[in-house]
Amino acid sequence: MTGIIEEKTVRGLREVALLGFVTMALFFFIALITFSNEDAGWTHSGSMQSISNACGVVGAWVSDFVLSIFGLMAYLFPVMLLWHGYLIYTHEQWQRGKLILAIRWFGFVATIISGCAIFYLHILRLQVDLPGSTGGILGQEIGGTLLIILGNSGATLLFLAIFLAGITLFTGLSWIALLDVVGRYTLMAGHRVYQQSLSIYDAYRDYRIQSKLRVRKELTVNKKAAKGSKVNVSPA
Repeated sequence: MTGIIEEKTVRGLREVALLGFVTMALFFFIALITFSNEDAGWTHSGSMQSISNACGVVGAWVSDFVLSIFGLMAYLFPVMLLWHGYLIYTHEQWQRGKLILAIRWFGFVATIISGCAIFYLHILRLQVDLPGSTGGILGQEIGGTLLIILGNSGATLLFLAIFLAGITLFTGLSWIALLDVVGRYTLMAGHRVYQQSLSIYDAYRDYRIQSKLRVRKELTVNKKAAKGSKVNVSPA
């Protein structure tokens, strides 16, 4: 009986934790998408009475801070919060060892840093309200440094490799398996399109054959009718 009560209590705590992480993720996301440079924030001052951020003064400061540091990669933080809440809810957070959890967090940090650098190097402007560059201060410092050392191509290849490896470490996603799945479904889609094309072609060919047979039949009937009318006409 005590074990059942403890299990229900633990499950309830996991649900509360999941709800908390979902709430934080939504708050984070809403604060980011409603960011405005006119609001008072971490990088500049303004009137506290006219905050346009949907999450108020706190949302304005938080969004200004993370967008200034991480640029567009700040939008990955709500995803991280949701993923962390999911791991807690499914009890996977405790089933895995500390080393695995450390590797996951290392992958997340690697993804953030490399993503900031890639945004800084290749996405200069977007129709998005940002307090700084698309890669933030982090991308500007790291990307700018390696741009001088490795050049644009070398830095891009390095950051892209780190970005893909970071996603694999953080989520467990296998890019080879993903390519295999995409290739398999692409071949299936191509085969289905080919079969549909053959069916349409066969239907069109049958329609043409039937049309020709119908025309020939009508011509034959008309010829016979014309011959019959000539035979029935009496001479003057």
